[in-house]
Amino acid sequence: MTYTDYYDEYAAIRDKEIAELKRCLHHHGDAFSWDDRQDVAPPIILINTDFGPCDVTVGKISNNNGFLECSGQSADDCSEVEFDIEDVCFGHIGYISCYLPELNSTEILMVQQAAMDLETGNHLLRKRSEKQIKMMNELIQALGLRDEERTERQREIVDEYVNCTDYERGNH
Repeated sequence: MTYTDYYDEYAAIRDKEIAELKRCLHHHGDAFSWDDRQDVAPPIILINTDFGPCDVTVGKISNNNGFLECSGQSADDCSEVEFDIEDVCFGHIGYISCYLPELNSTEILMVQQAAMDLETGNHLLRKRSEKQIKMMNELIQALGLRDEERTERQREIVDEYVNCTDYERGNH
């Protein structure tokens, strides 16, 4: 019996889904944890394991230098599962992207600037204080939340960052 081999097309779609997930994740500071967010439903995806297919409730995902690190819980017995993005069954990578909360454009720009400062070390070159560095880390975490979900402290951090000048941010 002859068949059409669609592997190359599947691989191309998988690559597009992974690239999209990395872009979405970048807006959240290259990491997101559903474990820390009771207000956001986590995605349930199918992965391939050495023991066969397994439904997993995704708990955390992060982009570590281009490599996506994933963890969650087995839907069957709630055991912890760490998996590679390549283990995710075809079509299920897109579910992870869909379950990341949306950010508005101002929040996206702020988290990109704060993440870039931390990544490039600009916060050190700009003689940032430990308090400012802590605030940038808190800002990245706060931006993953809708305004009504933020604590009062998180609202203050976002407001402070939005309302400060480029000079105060160190962009001079």
